[in-house]
Amino acid sequence: MSLLSLFLRGVRRRRPLLAALVAAVVVAAGAITATSGTAHAAPSLLSQGKTATASSTENAGTPASAAVD
Repeated sequence: MSLLSLFLRGVRRRRPLLAALVAAVVVAAGAITATSGTAHAAPSLLSQGKTATASSTENAGTPASAAVD
């Protein structure tokens, strides 16, 4: 037997186990998402009245001050 055929035989045997593992992870992720609480905003806007800053600029037409309404 070739090495490839031995490898493929091992993969075929593990496929149901791998499928069950993937299904369990998907179900667990769905359960965590479904049971999470609702999100709430902070009581006050911490950025209100502050100047906008940027670490870099794209070009002169898009300064950091144009990033806010």
